[in-house]
Amino acid sequence: MRHWFGPVDRTKRPATLPAMGAAVATIAAALAGVVATSTLASGQEGPPAPLPRLVVRSDQPQHAIPTSLWGIFFEEINHAGEGGLLAELLRNRSFEEPQSGPDGDPVPGWIRGDGSIVERAEGPNAAAPNAIRLHGTLRSRGYFGFTVRPAERLILRVDAKRVGDARLSVLLETAEGKRLAMAPIEKLTDQWGSYMVSLESSELCTDARCVLLTEGEGDVHIDLVSLTPSSTWRGHGLRNDLAEATAAMKPAFLRFPGGCYVEGGDRLKDAFRWPTSVGDIATRPGHSNATWGYWSTDGLGFHEYLQWAEDLGAEPLFVVPCGISHKELVPLDELGPWVQEALDAIEYANGPQSSPLGTQRANNGHPAPFGLKYIEIGNENGMFGDAPGTFGGSRSEYAERYRRFAEAIRAKYPEIKLIANTRLDQSLAPLVDLIDDHYYNAPGWFWQNATLYDRSDRNGPGIYVGEFAVTQGCGLGNLDAALAEAAFMTGLERNSDLVRMASYAPLFVHTQDRRWTPDAIVFDATRAYGTPSYWVQVMFGEHRAERLLPIELPALPLTRPAGTIGIGTWRTQAEFTDITLTRPGEAPRQLRELPIRRTDGTPSGRWTQTDGTIAVHDEGENQLALLDVEGLAAATDYTLSLRARKLAGAEGFLIAFHAESPQALTWWNIGGWNNTTHAIERTDGGRLRVGAGVQGSIETNRWYQITVECHDGRVRCFLDGQLIHDLDERIAPRLAGVAGRNEQSGEVIVKLVNGTAEPLRFALEVPGLERISRGEVITLSGAALADENTFDAPHRIAPKRVNLPPSALPLPVEFPPHSLTVLRLMPAAAKDR
Repeated sequence: MRHWFGPVDRTKRPATLPAMGAAVATIAAALAGVVATSTLASGQEGPPAPLPRLVVRSDQPQHAIPTSLWGIFFEEINHAGEGGLLAELLRNRSFEEPQSGPDGDPVPGWIRGDGSIVERAEGPNAAAPNAIRLHGTLRSRGYFGFTVRPAERLILRVDAKRVGDARLSVLLETAEGKRLAMAPIEKLTDQWGSYMVSLESSELCTDARCVLLTEGEGDVHIDLVSLTPSSTWRGHGLRNDLAEATAAMKPAFLRFPGGCYVEGGDRLKDAFRWPTSVGDIATRPGHSNATWGYWSTDGLGFHEYLQWAEDLGAEPLFVVPCGISHKELVPLDELGPWVQEALDAIEYANGPQSSPLGTQRANNGHPAPFGLKYIEIGNENGMFGDAPGTFGGSRSEYAERYRRFAEAIRAKYPEIKLIANTRLDQSLAPLVDLIDDHYYNAPGWFWQNATLYDRSDRNGPGIYVGEFAVTQGCGLGNLDAALAEAAFMTGLERNSDLVRMASYAPLFVHTQDRRWTPDAIVFDATRAYGTPSYWVQVMFGEHRAERLLPIELPALPLTRPAGTIGIGTWRTQAEFTDITLTRPGEAPRQLRELPIRRTDGTPSGRWTQTDGTIAVHDEGENQLALLDVEGLAAATDYTLSLRARKLAGAEGFLIAFHAESPQALTWWNIGGWNNTTHAIERTDGGRLRVGAGVQGSIETNRWYQITVECHDGRVRCFLDGQLIHDLDERIAPRLAGVAGRNEQSGEVIVKLVNGTAEPLRFALEVPGLERISRGEVITLSGAALADENTFDAPHRIAPKRVNLPPSALPLPVEFPPHSLTVLRLMPAAAKDR
């Protein structure tokens, strides 16, 4: 692994301690308490208590884990490419970006000097026709300012011609106007030409300007100005540190170019069309990236994406627009050119050099085929239902278009793997190799769904989890989110006979254009760091096993939630009265005139209390009032009863219980989901349904009797005396793991996520493996779940490593609180494999 963010702690401090019986080797707690002796488990004199058993069955190998499993997904979002991965320093380098509004800057991204003349002109390229006529000065600070360093050579290309006796020079300067470098454009003529000069700054400047300066009579017509570092990743035009970041993930595939970016968001005219994204940068017209709010020059074009995948050693996965945007559809009888464009993309990538498109590829610098194997047809089309006008097209509208693309591709390129956006009719099954599933939710959802695919049908297409990330309760990318994603990924790896590919999203965010939170890699003009979620991806990508092994996690006790009670509504006005609380061994107590609170110490919504009746008078979302009842903060068992009446609005009532805080509570959602369903939900950074929902609605101006019984982890909910829910509310400890083995070496790799606040100490048993010759422990953990990395502290949450000496098994192992741990165990000899 190449640690582009800086060195990772590889401290080696093995030590030998007294043995635990004849068969157990003990290992020093060399790093953050990762590996410890069993004596730590008892905390008392005398023989230590037996450790719970963590069993990895190396003697019972299961399915092969596909090498394609972990990859990366790139989308042009958050200025990920423009002003980011693409090493181009100047915005609007070919002047094709349109003026924004009648009063906007006529040349976006550039600033005209005082007294200077800057006008639109006609350039030499019909595909990208815009040029400018300049007399005076024109300045660019790039996207959000760019950095120049002393002795770093920058290459400037300018396509220009002169009118009259004008001369053109190019300068680098500070924001204050201090000159850092200057180069004249020699031999400028009255015919269009392309000129290259080198510039080296005299000093470091993190907010530099590029200046075009004309002198003499006449003016200069300019079609293109491009400024790039002379050193780019693998010499292919990518910013070194950001490209190194992706390489450290060791991706098996690269999905590109999006996302909503593929289909053009709301408008089909903004879709990514690969034929206009290849060839000389001066001939690329670019297009609006309206979904994410900026112009795309298509400097990262189809060829650059294919080259990037090759340089990563990753399979390219191209997502083609299928004639459906968020709000528009190409009629079926006009779909032919879109289908042909997809076929031509495959031919450009894979065709022989002798073919017309193969020749074009060779002329663009890559004579050999790229070897494109995966095509995804559309992006998030047909995902959201089958009603007319559905966002991204209905399922039937997508199926009709998918068939056209898939049949054409199958007929001409049967080796291409085809990916569909959603599950389609059985008649299309022969045309679908993989289904693309997307998941964005709260940490609790990912923990809860680590078993999502355990019981899925294995007879249909494979699964590609193309986009997933914790997007609630995640800050700007915290440890809590990363561990939840890691837990979910253990389930994907365990089910990798079905789940063939997976990729976190989004990959990049520029700090000055954060359109989505969180993201894996954060950067500005000069620096970059990985979020904890990034490091989870690195750890799974680096520590791959070839064959799945069964893993038996210790059974840990369930916890019973505790806390106070509350009332609320969702887009509804209501009133609540006769609020009564009964605790075990106590008489019922009617609650009147109690303090109510929310996050800022006051309830959301406009609330009143009169003679024991509490009312909410607004129709906002999540109007919640917690009742500060003495003695309930740690209470698990009680009965809450009350009467409630809906006064107006869209839904019913929220009855909260076991509320630790407004952000961590359970509530009974009565008449939720547009007044269609009753269900119990647990909020923990997001809302997760506990148990099944029940159909039901709430009438206006009718009093309802509501009762919630909490006893010994069991919750029973009654509406007008009728039992609606009866379920176990206890919370399983957050523990997830997966294990595998590499066939030739016999090395066993264990990934375990401890989401609890306590260290977990287990006796690791590996039937089929008696001794290890060496091992390694890699741990990602932090002091608090809310911890994040920053530019000033880029390694606050980052993997730490320790080597293990030769040892016998079972092996006592400690997993720190809130951690992802990877254990790599190498057999001592071939006979032990």
